[in-house]
Amino acid sequence: MPLPADNVRIDLRRWVNHDTPYYRLSDLRYLEIEALNASITDLGNVVVTSVNVNTSGVFESPQGFVTELPDFVDVRVSITSEQGHEAHVFLWCPMEWNQRFLGIGGGGNRTLPQWLASEAMTSPTLRDGIRNGYAVACTDGANRDERFAAWGLNIDTGEIDVDLADNWHVRSTHEMAVVGKRLVERIYGSPPQYAYMMGASGGGRQTLVQAREHPEDFDGYWADCPAINWTRLHMAQMWPPLVMKELSNPVPLAKMEAFRHAAINAHDAQNGLVDGTIARSDFPSWDARLLVGSSTVAGPITERDAEVMNRIWEGPRTLQGDWLWYGPPIDSECAGGGPLSLGLANTASINGVLTPIPFLIATDWIGSWILRDPSWDWTTLTFEQYEELFARSVREFAAYDASDPDYSEFVALGRKLIISHGTADEMIPAQGTVNFYDAIRENLGGGVTDEHFRLYLCPGDVHATLYGDGPGLSLAAGMQALVAWVEGGDAPDILSAVRAHPRTDEVVMTRPIAPYPLSGNYIGGDPAAPESYSFT
Repeated sequence: MPLPADNVRIDLRRWVNHDTPYYRLSDLRYLEIEALNASITDLGNVVVTSVNVNTSGVFESPQGFVTELPDFVDVRVSITSEQGHEAHVFLWCPMEWNQRFLGIGGGGNRTLPQWLASEAMTSPTLRDGIRNGYAVACTDGANRDERFAAWGLNIDTGEIDVDLADNWHVRSTHEMAVVGKRLVERIYGSPPQYAYMMGASGGGRQTLVQAREHPEDFDGYWADCPAINWTRLHMAQMWPPLVMKELSNPVPLAKMEAFRHAAINAHDAQNGLVDGTIARSDFPSWDARLLVGSSTVAGPITERDAEVMNRIWEGPRTLQGDWLWYGPPIDSECAGGGPLSLGLANTASINGVLTPIPFLIATDWIGSWILRDPSWDWTTLTFEQYEELFARSVREFAAYDASDPDYSEFVALGRKLIISHGTADEMIPAQGTVNFYDAIRENLGGGVTDEHFRLYLCPGDVHATLYGDGPGLSLAAGMQALVAWVEGGDAPDILSAVRAHPRTDEVVMTRPIAPYPLSGNYIGGDPAAPESYSFT
């Protein structure tokens, strides 16, 4: 992929090679519901519920109008579990097909992706699939609950709905792949030549679990900022507000940003280039006490402010000081200072009092999933209870942790997997992804891992977008690399990462990134060019 110039607008979501031969869908006889259902009678409780040819260029989604669409066939499928949960599968088949299939993941603790996305988001949509010539599918996993993340708790029984949770974990994704590819073969008259799956955040978790549990479903997988280590991650996300509450010292955004900028400045030049990012793969630390006494618009930084910041950065600990999991990276906008206001250490003024605001998935995880109490008040949480709940989360929900490093079947089938993560991710600490990847290398060995896996750490990039201080892999760049690896045997090496302007989506920074554990040391020249770095 050629290096984009800075301050230009490019299509960050178009990865297809326009020289790819296309199959024109002209015989519409097989689009009848009866014909499609006849091709899936052996799959159990699976029914095609509707088929529509859309030539309007527009689709009215629950989130608004999806525009600039090529002509496509919109297929809806119902899959019912033995317990009676009915999953809805969405399959879009372009009239001009490149003979490839794409499964896309959701976000948070849902399998259904967004309908709409900005140019700089990394999560794929159905629109992205057909605009690139792919037949594309997704599933809602039978989850249409209005509760944001507390849907796992059955209010009537007071217990976790295990069947619905199993749908979310992997079953519905596997069923989507099997049904989707079968219908694609019936619609076009031939099976897909290649199949891919991509997801970010919760969809990244979904992609990794699918790759391990059902590697046969896709040839190539890409997981961006994956929400793995599920049982530890959501407990760790509660740690920043708990620290501020228990130490009676909520830290305002201005002070948080002062700490962050000081930490970045302390490490910025260590790769030879001053560009506002920490370009290291070892996640360095920094002592917030060095800023005590400094002035901010929110007042001078106090020793208690520094203590809170250090405890947030170091991550959750037991009462005895034993480490439990990772805290936010020191360069992350964990207090919600970024364009999307995401963060784990957010605060707000409530009745004139600065108050910590926890991430909603974390409160739902503890209240509804662990305690089975939807009315649970997080402000009653103490360090002692937190330690107990952390252990309970890891113990009771181990089946959903998504951190198992045994990918032996994946390797045996010759599959390929790219993982990417911004080092300044404000929601999911990238250290957990590195921990996971290192476990895979230990399990498989370095040589085998390199044949099938790549991890890219993107310095300064944030959660599931390209709006950080540093660049990340665009949807186009990551998919191009994966397709070249799967179809041409070209293993990814140095890739081009970009940073986008949060209001215009113009590319404002380009940097080369190398597979982990390599880091680029700047030796002079154009900072966007790979030859300007030595990678060690």
